[in-house]
Amino acid sequence: MVIKMIIENIENISKSTKKSYSNALLKIEKHFKETLTINTPYDWAKRRVDVYMFIETQTESSKALFYSAIIKLCKQLGLNEENKFYESQWKKYVKISKTIEKTTLTERKKKNWIEYQVLKKWWDELYLKIHTKYKDMNWIDDLSFSNMNKKTKLELETCLLFGFWLSDPIINPPRRIGDYANMLVSGCRAIRYRENHIEDEDLINDIKTDDWNWLVYEYANPLKKILELEFNVYKTSKKYGQIKTKGVNPKLEFVLNVWIQATLNTYFKEPKPDIVPLFCQVSNPTTPWTSAYLSKRIIALSQANFKKNIGASMLRNIVLSHIYKSIDLPGMKNYAKACGHDYKTMLENYKH
Repeated sequence: MVIKMIIENIENISKSTKKSYSNALLKIEKHFKETLTINTPYDWAKRRVDVYMFIETQTESSKALFYSAIIKLCKQLGLNEENKFYESQWKKYVKISKTIEKTTLTERKKKNWIEYQVLKKWWDELYLKIHTKYKDMNWIDDLSFSNMNKKTKLELETCLLFGFWLSDPIINPPRRIGDYANMLVSGCRAIRYRENHIEDEDLINDIKTDDWNWLVYEYANPLKKILELEFNVYKTSKKYGQIKTKGVNPKLEFVLNVWIQATLNTYFKEPKPDIVPLFCQVSNPTTPWTSAYLSKRIIALSQANFKKNIGASMLRNIVLSHIYKSIDLPGMKNYAKACGHDYKTMLENYKH
């Protein structure tokens, strides 16, 4: 669609924001195609009163988004007068939107909040169960999801998902859930396969790109020692660029090794690929789980374990609020960057 093409050409905004803008503009366009006679593409953008009346029918929290989208469209089309009008409306509603968001978050916090120390103790106990079960496992041959009962698989999934935030937030700063949804694992192949298939086309094509985030195994220790986590695709990537975290907490590393080996043995035939999604869709293992699905899983697991609606954002909020209580300003700035957000954002949203 033409609107999507226009929005895609806008620089310095994330893919998720472009998608939100496109959806908002397409909704407006659909409305006017059904209610008005539009002879020229985007002629509706010039009908300020009609656009204003339409947006007034939307929820208070979404009005700022609609105006932001129209402002971007007007700038691309050179509609300066219309842009001034929409900007004046946007300034009014963006304040309302932020107030609603904070009020809603505060109410949700009070109802579902669990202190970090409680969650940390729970996770450590869960990790001990996973470690006891798999520390002596012959991973290469035996470990797969099909060999696990439902309870064990659920415990492993829970330990991994919550481990990103609870295993050790100093070594592995808590990031947004989308950073892990967009993650591929590199270095899965056994050394014996690499040595025997030096000229293998599939092996040659296993090359890391900046289109994904990466969990990278040491070349000499596939499925054992994690070299680094590399973040290329995340909300503030245009500001901070590529961020690398050297290694992971040993407990989280163990859980990741179990999960990834089970993934390989369950979904992939010999010869095993060297690169796989960290979270594979069952119906299509080469496709990662989406951020939305991961978020739903975390909420479902929170409800099952705590009878609380703790999503990925709140879990991150709980951890960061704990960390920022005892960190100085210089350390705060560096830590905020490692988490993928600005320290001013952190001061406003996390420390309390």
